[in-house]
Amino acid sequence: SGKTPLTNYLAARLSTHGCSPAILTRGYRRRSAAQTLVLAAGAKVPSAFTGDEAQIFLRTGIAPIGIGANRYDTAKILLTQFPATDVLLLDDGFQHTRMNRDLDVVVLDGLDPFGQEEVVPLGRLREPLEALSRADAFVVTRAEAGLRYEAICARVREYNPSAPIFRTRLMARHWCDYGTGECNQVLPFRRVAAFCGLGNPQNFWNTLESLGLDIVFRWTFEDHHQYKHLELQRIAHQARVHGAEILVTTEKDRLNCPGHLDRAIAPLDLAWLEIDLEIEDEAGFLAFLDPVLRRNRVS
Repeated sequence: SGKTPLTNYLAARLSTHGCSPAILTRGYRRRSAAQTLVLAAGAKVPSAFTGDEAQIFLRTGIAPIGIGANRYDTAKILLTQFPATDVLLLDDGFQHTRMNRDLDVVVLDGLDPFGQEEVVPLGRLREPLEALSRADAFVVTRAEAGLRYEAICARVREYNPSAPIFRTRLMARHWCDYGTGECNQVLPFRRVAAFCGLGNPQNFWNTLESLGLDIVFRWTFEDHHQYKHLELQRIAHQARVHGAEILVTTEKDRLNCPGHLDRAIAPLDLAWLEIDLEIEDEAGFLAFLDPVLRRNRVS
């Protein structure tokens, strides 16, 4: 839905406004015997120990992070190690009832905002839509202004008539090249083969097309997919068959690729897209956060 870039956005903005944020995340599908990990901002730790989303938080170097299924216990350890922390950001915490939150910001994917309006397994929801009444604010991602965005807002208002609604844009920051290690604003190729394992891959395809790229082949995997060398060999083979000049993927998917992947994809190279998030009414969003942050600091 875009919650990872939103969490990074919040951490960055809070830091520039004099706060000392830390991020709490579950570390989904990480492979570590430790129940809890607390790491300094920018710490160099293998992604297998942290999970892909936590690794993205670490690599921004903005805030320390606590990783563990029990966010309450993780927070206690983190506050011991980083006592200057005054704001805790829970990534994916709307249902984490053990933590008493001061503010709930619900992120809605503009391409699939209401998850077929059914809870799992009939739909994608963890709770009925009535739970939106608990939200203090909404952030809609991947929705252009117009009738679709207005329809999403109208639907939200059926469950929560007062919480402010903000809209975001995901902006391409730069392309990172596996072979050279360089980052560039523009990908020096047009014909690409793309693969990803995301909750909603359509946004990635849309982004590539908006950048003027010709996707000659695409392959979708389940969210948080851990890639094997054989899978990458198959992707690279299909890419060559379809005349692709390079393989492209997301930052999260790159973190889920094995080491020495150049052997699997040769003679092709791989590039991944790193993105930034912009809130349309940033001044309004920060003004909404300000009184809550001043009133509720972690002690």
